[in-house]
Amino acid sequence: MRQIKIQTFMSLDGVMQAPGGPEEDTTGGFTLGGWSQPYWDEMMGEVVVSREVV
Repeated sequence: MRQIKIQTFMSLDGVMQAPGGPEEDTTGGFTLGGWSQPYWDEMMGEVVVSREVV
């Protein structure tokens, strides 16, 4: 049986959204998009583009 691996961007309070900017998804008046972008560093970039979870 094959394994399924999931990488997601989720805040501690359960907000799941891609790491784009604030304009990415404003559904329901959500204005906090792009929250993860300030925390990116070289290692995070490597994990996102790699096929294997580190």
